[in-house]
This record gives sequence, structure tokens and C-alpha cells, in this order.
Amino acid sequence: MSDMLAILWRNRDVVVVCIEHQRAYGGQGVVSSCALGQAYGWIRGVVDAWAGYAGSAAHLVAPHEWQPAILGRRVKGGPTAKERALVVAAEAAPGIALRTPRGRVLDGRADAICIALYARKMWGEG
Repeated sequence: MSDMLAILWRNRDVVVVCIEHQRAYGGQGVVSSCALGQAYGWIRGVVDAWAGYAGSAAHLVAPHEWQPAILGRRVKGGPTAKERALVVAAEAAPGIALRTPRGRVLDGRADAICIALYARKMWGEG
């Protein structure tokens, strides 16, 4: 959380912040749903407070909004959204690591890059 605050503070001139809307899924479990909700609430609170202070906009986007706009529609039998996001993110941000040193895919990071592309497309320049 302190890292996020530091990033927001250093980038006070940023006009738009976009975060993915979160929700609990059936079968997820009470503890993990509660942890997700708590973390999401903290992040939303910090971003909303920062946006109000900086005069910026904070947008919530759902996967069904940003994925088709950035990844295109899924073709039956084709790559998953996570696989497509990895390709798009690697092309858009070649300097950002999308795999750990042991080769595990950092799909959350790929999603974050794709959400940033969506924010730029919807509310930014270009």
C-alpha cells in the first residue's frame, strides 16, 4: 500500500487512474472473498482520495469492458484472455518482465498493462 501511495504522489500530474472492478466468485471461500474485498476497498479508497486531491479521474472497469476492447473477442478453441493479454502486454511494454526468473507467467501484470492501454484508449490521448 505504501508503494502505491508513493507512486501516486510522484505522479501527481497523472490525469486518469483506472482499476479493475473486483467481485467475489462462487466457490471462492469466505476468507479469500473477505481478503479480496478488504484489499479492494483500501485500493479504491486511496485512489479515490488521491483523485479528489489531484483533480484527476478514477475509473473502475470490468473485465468484460476492457478485454474485448484491447484483446478482441475470443475465438472458439483459440487462446484464452490471459494468453492474449500476455501477447498484447509484451508488445506494448517490451521492457516490463511478464515472467518470473523461473518462468511463471505474471498474468496480473499483463492485465494491468492491458487495463492501462484501455484507459489510454478511453480517456487519454491516443
